[in-house]
Amino acid sequence: MFRLSICVVLLSFVACGSDETPGPSASIESAAIFPLSEGLTTSYQVNELIFSNGGNSIDTFSYQLQEVIVDQFRDETDATVFVVDRFIRSDNSSGWTYNQSWQSMIANNRAIRIEDNVRFIKFRLPITVNDTWDGNALFDDSSPLELGGEIIDYYKNWQSTITRDKISVTLDGVTYNNVYEVTLVDYENSIEIRRAKELYAEGIGLISRSLEIMDTQCFDTCAGQSWEEKAEKGHIYTQTIINI
Repeated sequence: MFRLSICVVLLSFVACGSDETPGPSASIESAAIFPLSEGLTTSYQVNELIFSNGGNSIDTFSYQLQEVIVDQFRDETDATVFVVDRFIRSDNSSGWTYNQSWQSMIANNRAIRIEDNVRFIKFRLPITVNDTWDGNALFDDSSPLELGGEIIDYYKNWQSTITRDKISVTLDGVTYNNVYEVTLVDYENSIEIRRAKELYAEGIGLISRSLEIMDTQCFDTCAGQSWEEKAEKGHIYTQTIINI
């Protein structure tokens, strides 16, 4: 039975807690890696492992996700907001089913993604390598989230950085040039890992997302084990562009 991944609706547990408003849109250098135009369609393969019950339960999810920019409107600050409808299906032989709508915009020299009413700052523009910013500045990221029935400090130590720029990446048999790598967090110790990365290609936008958010209390008996083997809660999530 096809089951919708919890990660698709994960951010609905976060409340937007900032009074900052994005302001009017502007024409900004390097905005090509965050393209916004009606009709733009991008499809992805999503795979996820969710760990719970002290690592004794591992739920596996695999499905396809499609995002389509279907509309735009002006918000109260006169910024142009683009509506992104999201559809899911189990595989190539299945039909798409509407899941939810998110939003994207460029305002105040920032590319912003609004996911379940939570505003993420994806980039500061113009884009420069090694630039660092708080991608979660527009909401309160201090509260733990529920994932797989477990409570986890999901956004611990997150800080966005452009770690590589104008690289070439091959995914699903297609080579993408002028790709920018954004590291959202890269932190690990003996009991927790917070690692997240996104890749954006000019003219396309997001082409890859990977997250490893896991905790464990297993020490001596887990020495030498991978996080997939020793995780007691959290998830491993990958989202990769596909051609269909």
